[in-house]
Amino acid sequence: MITIPPLGSSSSSPRLEVVPEVTPVVDDDEDVVVLVLVLVSRGSVVVAVLVVGMGESLV
Repeated sequence: MITIPPLGSSSSSPRLEVVPEVTPVVDDDEDVVVLVLVLVSRGSVVVAVLVVGMGESLV
């Protein structure tokens, strides 16, 4: 996990956490990279999930 500490000493400063995960699909030749971005700012939590598929089909 890659954690970027807040710039200021205040707890309201934005914090970005990147949690990359590599999950194998049914076929051994195909992999799916799931990148979860969690942004905590001003008490609100924004979660962005990016799925990058390498292969013809994810099903």
